[in-house]
Amino acid sequence: MRILVLATDAFGGRGGIARYTRDVVTALVEDHEVGHIDLMVRNEPESPGPLPAKVRLFVEKSTVRFVVRAAAIAVWGRPNRIICSHANLLPAAALARFLSRAPLILWVYGVDVWQPLKQHWSRILLPRVDRLVSISRVTLEKLRAWCHLADLPTSILPNGICLAEYGTAAKRSDLVKHYGTAGRTVLMTLGRISAAERYKGFDEVIEVLEELTARGIRPLYIVAGSGDDVLRLKDKVKNLGLNDRVHFTGFIEEHAKLDLLRLADVYVMPSYGEGFGYVLLEALACGIPVVASRADGGFEAVREGTLAECVDPNARDEIIAAIVRALSRPRDVPDGLDIFEIGPFKTKTRQLVRDTSRR
Repeated sequence: MRILVLATDAFGGRGGIARYTRDVVTALVEDHEVGHIDLMVRNEPESPGPLPAKVRLFVEKSTVRFVVRAAAIAVWGRPNRIICSHANLLPAAALARFLSRAPLILWVYGVDVWQPLKQHWSRILLPRVDRLVSISRVTLEKLRAWCHLADLPTSILPNGICLAEYGTAAKRSDLVKHYGTAGRTVLMTLGRISAAERYKGFDEVIEVLEELTARGIRPLYIVAGSGDDVLRLKDKVKNLGLNDRVHFTGFIEEHAKLDLLRLADVYVMPSYGEGFGYVLLEALACGIPVVASRADGGFEAVREGTLAECVDPNARDEIIAAIVRALSRPRDVPDGLDIFEIGPFKTKTRQLVRDTSRR
């Protein structure tokens, strides 16, 4: 089987969609029925490093060159399956489908499809793919609210995680000293801090720190990540007189993430726009008690509240109470997290791709 994958980014990319795409490609590489994968990406912010066997990577930042390359691979490479990892890439994917006659599978995640797509052709082409795979039920439901999917085959496939790479561990003493966490109750949220994505819950946590202090807690909120909204958040913290209770880390390298997460006493993400929330799985896999949201895909990531405390992100009292409850939870990997193990994810991915045919 020959597969063409069109992605925004993957190996060398940052963020949840890049990670998910890497996991899909890796799952397919391990399939003995797959001969090779042509992976086309629009962005490559960092070196992709060693690529899996069978993968040929093409980086085309120009829209025109991206479409031309996809068409050329469709004609000369004759893929048996086409995977589109973002709805905005559907015009190129649909052209490749037309030229190769291969079935087209579209993956969707969160806010990328929660509202009608801005691109006209992507909006027209979306219900005409051969299969749609959503990372969560909430994303599929929000997509159905504006897009008539008719008889389009749909599947839900949440993130997978390799639990063996995580586990509980003591807080590193050098990091405790660096961040000044000794004697403090450490709350943490990690993610891209973007003005276009103010749904992760940073503001909501900052706004409850004063009340937590009034309850006798000595909170230190570690805001982990970078982006164009950091300055606004720093100004907000300063104006609220909370400089001694909030620490901005800047960008966190992947290799440093787990040790940072293990500094937290509670991982808090009262979000309202997450398609799933992979970092919630990572925090739980490190044994960190979690406060998640009932308003988005994070609710599914914590198995509807069986793995974590869940809140309405607009209700401050709920957030405060959930943080207090989470502080009494054991610092251990919760039972039931293994439903997201990477092995079953890979098996389901391969089966979905094999079973998809042209409509």
